[in-house]
Amino acid sequence: MKFGFYINTNLSKLQQCLQEHKVNASKSHSLNLLKSAKEARTLGEK
Repeated sequence: MKFGFYINTNLSKLQQCLQEHKVNASKSHSLNLLKSAKEARTLGEK
C-alpha cells in the first residue's frame, strides 16, 4: 500500500513539473513569435 502511494505522489510531482515546463515553453514560444513579428515588421518598413 505504501509503495503504491509513493508511486502516486511521485507521478503527481512529475505531472506538476511537466505542467510548469509546458507553461514555460509556451511563454518562451510566444515571446519568440512576438520577436520575429517585430523583426518582420521592421524589415517591411525599410
